Amino acid sequence: MGIEALFRSDRLAQFDFSRAPAMVRRVRSGEDEAPDGLDLTEWSRVQARYLDPAHAKPLDEIEAAIRQSVEGYDRFFRERGPLRGSVLDIGGSVGVYRQWWEPGDSGVFVVQDPAVGTSRMEAGELLRRLYSRAFSLPVTCVEGFGEELPYRDQVFDTCLMVAALDHCADPARVLAEARRCLRPGGELLCLQTCRLPALSQRVGYSVRLYREPGRLLRKLRQRLAAEPEKHMHRFDVAGLVSMLETAAFDHVEASGPIKKRVFAFQATKPSGPSREPAPTALPTGG
Repeated sequence: MGIEALFRSDRLAQFDFSRAPAMVRRVRSGEDEAPDGLDLTEWSRVQARYLDPAHAKPLDEIEAAIRQSVEGYDRFFRERGPLRGSVLDIGGSVGVYRQWWEPGDSGVFVVQDPAVGTSRMEAGELLRRLYSRAFSLPVTCVEGFGEELPYRDQVFDTCLMVAALDHCADPARVLAEARRCLRPGGELLCLQTCRLPALSQRVGYSVRLYREPGRLLRKLRQRLAAEPEKHMHRFDVAGLVSMLETAAFDHVEASGPIKKRVFAFQATKPSGPSREPAPTALPTGG
């Protein structure tokens, strides 16, 4: 089955499939590329700050962070089991989470991202080395926003979002689109940084900062310089669970932290009669 078969027929003309299955890009025709009704003004400003090389971590810190991520996710997926079948990875950049994917006979791994196939230049080679299994598996990178997915209804077994919701312009709309594209009984897996809920966890995190002078100095510089926010949203565990339930997902569970302040949120799309998502208010916080 070609990658085009996953797309809605009315969206095919908006994409260039000449580099498929590896890459599918939007066709540039001069029109506004923002999803209908979505204002990307603030998103563009925040994204520019996030990608600004002036705010990049030193290479040794980047490598240490990637190694910690791989170790933490290794433990998580050993206990949970791997990703299977057809996977949609929203905001997945170069698709490193194929590292924990078992494709089976007919599985596909699709990354949907406004900046598909890219990563910070200083981290690119590190990713290939530390996520070596991921880069040995196939992937299709599709250019576009999670708020307006071009795929047909009910075509994916799993929707994955890792550190993505806090960078989205409209997280509630992303969740609604993810739900639409999941098969009945399909799973949503969201791995997201959240504010620590327990005092003991917050104290432990602060102690770790003091044991890492480089990170502590960077945090102090950020505070003193009043660096602008590089995320669109901040979440806490209870708020994100509530958001998933409001988006009409069933069996919502939160666990963790699986590394630092990253929590795992797992939920399923109902397999019975469909209920529509309720109007959603975004969680607040700083």
